[in-house]
Amino acid sequence: PNHAVLIVGWDDSMCSGAGAWIVKNSWGTSWGAAGYFYIRYGSASIGMDSSVLTAYKAYDATETILYYDEWGWWSSLGYGDEDDYGMVAFTPSGVPPEGDLLRAVDFWAVYTPFTYTIEIYGTFSGGALSNLLAGPFTGTKAEAGYYSYPLPAPLTVYTGNTIYIKIRFQTPGYDWPIPFDDSGPMETDKCYVSDLGTVWEAVDLGSYGMG
Repeated sequence: PNHAVLIVGWDDSMCSGAGAWIVKNSWGTSWGAAGYFYIRYGSASIGMDSSVLTAYKAYDATETILYYDEWGWWSSLGYGDEDDYGMVAFTPSGVPPEGDLLRAVDFWAVYTPFTYTIEIYGTFSGGALSNLLAGPFTGTKAEAGYYSYPLPAPLTVYTGNTIYIKIRFQTPGYDWPIPFDDSGPMETDKCYVSDLGTVWEAVDLGSYGMG
């Protein structure tokens, strides 16, 4: 497959009662049926490995999003044991003197079944995390994709005080559980991976320097 299309509906009466998806192509209204086509259920793997929007969050003009992931989930990393860790450092700026509230942690799930454990630390020194600020929070997801985990209690953060968000990714049956943007701009000493959650490698070094 080398072309993406958008499933917009279905008609169970099409194809002599076998049913068909209604699909929008991207080649303009002069193509197909005014830019659309029907394809029988199950033909050409249609509908398999689809990307589906299952929920959305309304825009909030007062919200600040801390992120480095410009391109999304493009690749996956791991140590061959289906159980690995990712960690990202964020340093808030422009926060009022009384602090601001961290309300959620977002992440990608690259495989299912998928179990995650989130911890937030205040110190990363000598290659070790310490000063646990929040967590652990654990959950399981039934589908791969993008998720936002609302913290049970918001965490107060301050300008210049770096926080370290650590996530354990467990994907039985899949050896590369850590989501990774290997195509967007590469940060320095911000994003890390670990086999056991104790010794960390920055993804901008060595064989991970792909951004």
